[in-house]
Amino acid sequence: MITISPNQNNSKEYQKYTYIMRNYLTQIEGRQEQALREHRGILKAIIERDKEMAIKLSCQHSESSKNALLNKINLKDDSKS
Repeated sequence: MITISPNQNNSKEYQKYTYIMRNYLTQIEGRQEQALREHRGILKAIIERDKEMAIKLSCQHSESSKNALLNKINLKDDSKS
């Protein structure tokens, strides 16, 4: 598994992977609307100063994005067979 975190040493790599992920994710029907709902929930938790909820929702959003991306890749690979 590749783990990328933004810092001065790998910011270009982080930007590259983020761009690729967003490019794929925007092609998934309904994903943009779902991501917007998730972001609104995160923002609401931040405004309410609910740190634990903001962290929980951020982790759920990341997991949801990861799963959507993996499903997109798997479906794309299956269509080549």
